[in-house]
Amino acid sequence: MIVPVSLGSRSYNITIGNDCLKNIGAMLSLFQPISSAILITDNNVLQYGHADKVANSIDDIGIPVHRLSFDSGEQIKTVEGVYEMWESLYNYGTDRKAILVAVGGGVIGDLGGFAAATYARGIRFFQVPTTLLAQVDSSVGGKVGINLKTGKNMVGAFHQPLAVLIDTETLQTLPEEQYLSGLGEVVKYGVALDAELFQFIEANIEKIKCRESAVMQTIIAKW
Repeated sequence: MIVPVSLGSRSYNITIGNDCLKNIGAMLSLFQPISSAILITDNNVLQYGHADKVANSIDDIGIPVHRLSFDSGEQIKTVEGVYEMWESLYNYGTDRKAILVAVGGGVIGDLGGFAAATYARGIRFFQVPTTLLAQVDSSVGGKVGINLKTGKNMVGAFHQPLAVLIDTETLQTLPEEQYLSGLGEVVKYGVALDAELFQFIEANIEKIKCRESAVMQTIIAKW
């Protein structure tokens, strides 16, 4: 399932599927030349193997992959966190032909996207959101940034991704609390702005509880 985001020269596609992380290499190959890929993730995502699938798929098309993993949580979305990313990008020899691939929830997408927006005056990046909240909200629209001690998301930019790849299989590893948090955003949107979406949720509540792939793909696309 493909949802186009029409932004003129900055347009991109959101691809939604199941067990599709293995396809990212083929998707990235459309954006050649690519000197390297820098994969940013967190330790929670790392333990479930999602980042490994992405890295292996990129490696399969002959693109060197550098991996960078952070602790999970808002505490990494700071000046110190992005400075660590900048230093790592420099040490990896990252140039303007590189692509940063963010695999994780909203924190990883925000931090990685902001690093991509600012390093070397901007490099390309690719979003692979693994939480429901990131899939329906933060991975779309190009909003990237970090927190200050005095306020959340006070330093940031709009830096559109090359593309967004959403694999509903990642929802199976999501803790219940995080899953319900993302679902709450979907329900809120349906109540406020989309009666058809809300009716779809009501009609499929048991399948939603089970995180059934086909139903979740429809919900994410509609949102």
